[in-house]
Amino acid sequence: MAHRIEVSSIIPDTRATVRKRHLESLGFAGRVEDVNLVDVYTVDSSLKEGDFILKEKVEVVYEKVVTKFGTSGKLDTPKKYIGKRAYVIIVH
Repeated sequence: MAHRIEVSSIIPDTRATVRKRHLESLGFAGRVEDVNLVDVYTVDSSLKEGDFILKEKVEVVYEKVVTKFGTSGKLDTPKKYIGKRAYVIIVH
């Protein structure tokens, strides 16, 4: 079964800055407000018990529902976790 993993930065991303400058050089200056890049990985593998182990201290585990945001989805988290690393695992 294929698993899709999306990774985006919560701090300024140099690759996005370079891409924005490139778009501006192509005539889009003043028309592009911001650029965000998302790295997408597809893992086509069956995960078995014990295959996924977090070796870091987990502060909290909570369940949220992914909601529509433009043409993507978003997952709301409390403000107190801004700047913290998070793992999002989609289950069926």
